[in-house]
Parts: sequence; structure tokens; C-alpha cells
Amino acid sequence: MILDEQHIAAREYYERQLNNAHYDLQRARRNYDDALRDGADEFRRSLHRARQQKRSYSDSYNRYVQEGLSVEADQAMQQMEYYENRITYLMLNRDTIIYDSADYERRKMNTADDDYHRILHSQQRIINDYVAPYKRKVEKAREHLDMTNNFHRTVFGGY
Repeated sequence: MILDEQHIAAREYYERQLNNAHYDLQRARRNYDDALRDGADEFRRSLHRARQQKRSYSDSYNRYVQEGLSVEADQAMQQMEYYENRITYLMLNRDTIIYDSADYERRKMNTADDDYHRILHSQQRIINDYVAPYKRKVEKAREHLDMTNNFHRTVFGGY
């Protein structure tokens, strides 16, 4: 009777663990999706800033050339080239940049997924671990009862 009650409690405990792990996994997936969206937004902002900077230096370059300021024009040209390279880098590495920005949340999601599947596939072990202390107590109580009964038979014999 006690073991049956503890077995029911163990199943409820397992279900709570599984539900909590499922909830944690869902939350981690949402956080990862949010991080990917944030990464894509930040990528677009970075690309926009690089294009604005390139345009600004291009305008400066043209103005310096018209004004005959060759040193300033060379510096503006270098900056234009830097931002052109930056734009090229961003465009070629878009996916990597976005996924790398969400790496922490991806790792948390993978951990939550591993935890969920570990619990999902460990039902019997979790239940057995939960019930084990009660089984030991019942076995100890049976041993004491058997010992008491044996002692009683030895002392009192057939009475």
C-alpha cells in the first residue's frame, strides 16, 4: 500500500519534471528565435551604418577633389575603401554574423533540449530512484518483523 502510493507520487514527480523541462525547452526556443531576430536587426543596422559612412566619405572625397585638397581626398578615399570592404564583409558573412550573435541562446536551447530528452528517456530510472528509499524502508521493516517473529518462535516455541 505504501509503495503503491509512492509509486503514484513518483509518476507525478516524473510528469512534473518532464513538464518543467518541456516548458524550459519552449522558453529557450523562443529566446533563440528572439536572438536570431535581434541579430538580423543588428546586422541590418550595421550594414545601413556602413553604407551611410561610405556615402559620407564619398561626398567628402568629391568635395576635397573639387577644392584641390589632395591629402584630405586620399584620407577620404581610404575611408571609402574601408567601408566598401566592410559592406562586402557584412554581405558575404550575413548568416554567420547573425547565427554567431545568437550563439549563447542556441547553446542554452541545446542544453534544454538535451535535458528534456534525458528526462523523457529516463522515466523508469527517475521513478525507481524516487521509490527506492521507501522500498528500503519497507524491506527493513519486513526484516525486523521476520526477526521479531523468529525470536518469538524461538522463545515461546509452540505456545
